[in-house]
Amino acid sequence: MLTLYTLSDKATSDLLHKELEIWETGLMEPLWDEGGWMPVTFHIQQRLMQNKPLLYNTPGSRKKYLENTSK
Repeated sequence: MLTLYTLSDKATSDLLHKELEIWETGLMEPLWDEGGWMPVTFHIQQRLMQNKPLLYNTPGSRKKYLENTSK
């Protein structure tokens, strides 16, 4: 389906995009850092969304998995 936009739609879209960029500059950095857990939690979320079993669930098991798959 082809959606046609009027010039007013483009102006509104541009304004919203600009406002979003301004809002994002006021955000602060997270107060926490997951460190080695970041790739693990991303992997868990990704595999759950794909309805696939987990390949690892801790930073240590991730390291072992990566060592075994790189051989």
